[in-house]
Amino acid sequence: MPSFPSLLRFCILIPLTYNTGQQIEGIKINDILNTIQKEFKGYTKSPHLASPVFAGYYVGKDEKIHRDKLCQIFVDAPEESTSINFFQEFKKKYEEELKQEELYIVCYRITKVE
Repeated sequence: MPSFPSLLRFCILIPLTYNTGQQIEGIKINDILNTIQKEFKGYTKSPHLASPVFAGYYVGKDEKIHRDKLCQIFVDAPEESTSINFFQEFKKKYEEELKQEELYIVCYRITKVE
């Protein structure tokens, strides 16, 4: 049986508005996309300028229900610690830059069919 490469798929929910409801500037979204493109040579994303955008609901630190407008980005990366380290630093940077309580990123193993 042939072996297939294992990859990590990172799913990132990028908020399109600040917690105040004000729209996040397009240049910041482009910066996120360019950062990922440089590191991993590609990504897949949902639309962020047109419908459909994702609606997210969560209970914040203030114990109130909040609603987010989000786009989703998928990145397939080598199953290496450098990939995880990249997204740990990415998360810290963009939580601060986008003024978010949390930037939601999950990761799971996938197998690419060759």
